[in-house]
Amino acid sequence: MRTCAPCWTMRGVIPARSAPAARKASPPSSGRNSRGAPMSRWRMSSTAPAASLMNDIVAGHLPVGWTSTASAMPHMQTGRVRVLAASTATRTPFFPDVPTAQEQGVADFDLSGWVGLYGPAGLPEAVVARLQEALKRAFADPTLQQRFTAMGIEPDLRPAAGLMQAAQREDRLWAAAAAAGHIKKEQ
Repeated sequence: MRTCAPCWTMRGVIPARSAPAARKASPPSSGRNSRGAPMSRWRMSSTAPAASLMNDIVAGHLPVGWTSTASAMPHMQTGRVRVLAASTATRTPFFPDVPTAQEQGVADFDLSGWVGLYGPAGLPEAVVARLQEALKRAFADPTLQQRFTAMGIEPDLRPAAGLMQAAQREDRLWAAAAAAGHIKKEQ
């Protein structure tokens, strides 16, 4: 964050594509996010580990980056990173004073990290139901809830149909972004 003075708010990040730090951050990309809002020409990588991203931000090699609450939390006490926005439609309880991207003018922005438990096609409904009940019991355990909180994870246990809807929504979102040229394959 030290290298990008306009990057103290989402409103500063969006037009920051002309800032020297933004030019330094990475090679050019399309310059627009998946919703068509102008974004700085920063390279995005879905394969870089969150730890590497956070190390680069803390060291000042990158002006901004998108990552999970869980990977940002350990760095918050250092004072070397600042959370600019929650990417979800609602504020996170871990950073209740941080506005969402939507609150800062990026319409319809709603992305969250998630993990799904998948099984083979044709898995009997009885097995799916047993797994769901076991997960409900585990998620209700106070020890696990405390562990989630300590890690910066907001549990959101959904039934199989809810997981499928979330996966399909994201598939549509990222397919549209790729089709519009906002995501480009790099070698």
